[in-house]
Amino acid sequence: MGNAPVSRGPHASPDRAALPPSPKDPPVNTRFLLRMARWAQNPPREGRVKFVLGIVVLCLGLFAYEQIFGWPEVLMPDRDVHRGYKP
Repeated sequence: MGNAPVSRGPHASPDRAALPPSPKDPPVNTRFLLRMARWAQNPPREGRVKFVLGIVVLCLGLFAYEQIFGWPEVLMPDRDVHRGYKP
């Protein structure tokens, strides 16, 4: 009698936490959902949005410059000078 399997229903699985997430299951975090709800009720100011977008554009511009023209030789680390550190 004590060894009978317990039915938990068609959708319940006791080993669900041990399985890797399937591609159709988005990672839902309660903190993320609460933050989304707070942003929907109190969206960020226009100035903050412009500031963040400006930083993203600046980073993308620096990345594009580096990809097109390469890294400046002046900013390369000098391998000949150990500055007091010898491995």
